[in-house]
Amino acid sequence: MTFFYPPNNTASNEEEDDDHHHDVISQVDRIPGFLNKSQILQKSLSQTLTHFYPFAGRFKDESKVDCNDDGIIFIESKTDTHLSKCLNRPDFATIKRHFLPTSDPQTLEMWKGSLLLVRFTLFGCGGTAITFSTSHKITDLTSFVTLLQSWISACSGTTPTVLRDLHIGSSRLPSIHDMSQMLTSVVLSTKKLTSRRLVFSAFKVRELKTKVFNAFRDQEFSYYPSRVEVVTAFLWKFALEAFISTRKETTFRPSVFMQAVNVRPRMEPPLPQNAIGNLAWLFPVIVENEKDMEFIELVKKLMAMRVSLKNKVNEFRGEGIVEAMKEGLKNRKEILMNKNVE
Repeated sequence: MTFFYPPNNTASNEEEDDDHHHDVISQVDRIPGFLNKSQILQKSLSQTLTHFYPFAGRFKDESKVDCNDDGIIFIESKTDTHLSKCLNRPDFATIKRHFLPTSDPQTLEMWKGSLLLVRFTLFGCGGTAITFSTSHKITDLTSFVTLLQSWISACSGTTPTVLRDLHIGSSRLPSIHDMSQMLTSVVLSTKKLTSRRLVFSAFKVRELKTKVFNAFRDQEFSYYPSRVEVVTAFLWKFALEAFISTRKETTFRPSVFMQAVNVRPRMEPPLPQNAIGNLAWLFPVIVENEKDMEFIELVKKLMAMRVSLKNKVNEFRGEGIVEAMKEGLKNRKEILMNKNVE
């Protein structure tokens, strides 16, 4: 995850200066301010980690964290690249090098088992970026946002509006002694993947939602699809079409989409949103027929998955959640290993 921040004097940095000497001097002049911000970030993060102490520990094995206070990795870096160039005309090789720690050999050498890595970058124009990398074994997006909110409060010297809860999840969820065996039961593909950057404006997302609303006008629904559902369906449709167009065979093969879902509000009784841990789960949505590739049909399938989750809520209760997790991992493995499913 990366947050980008424009320079304070954005007006003077909108256009790139042809005078590279001016750029070099400007960046040198900005370094003291950058280092001052870095010190504030490091001090406030240290204060925050006293409340989120597992992030400063190390893994003992696949399912246990030793809260030994070994700390996290905080890296300062600078680049001559301008922020506007990085965002408007992104070069993926540059982005990977600066904002994906696992692709940088020097960063990997420093990482050494840290459960949280932070990288603070100064751009040539004076803009900055903060990149976070953490282990999904101990946190999900909801938990990580809680940590970030607390860090923001520490930076500004205010009391956090959202307090973390490290223990309610473990008190409500039974201990799973064979978790390591469960975690290693799914083997992911090692095939090379292609990265693409897609930007949807608010207007385009509203257009997609309007298209869905018009299609559902004569149907009764207890709720309408979210922005995530309509954009996901849109991408899924064209990804399927592109994949089919590259295949030599003409027969349609089922396609599966794994949707990550926050299970906190779906447990009985619900867990609070500030419960810390990886409390997200992947649920499969399957397209079995070619006619279901249409945009509206894919939206319906994603909505149906949301309804089915409400019906499965009893599985996320007490010891039942252990069996639900085991069954879910088993089904996921079968789907991923099935060569007849895309």
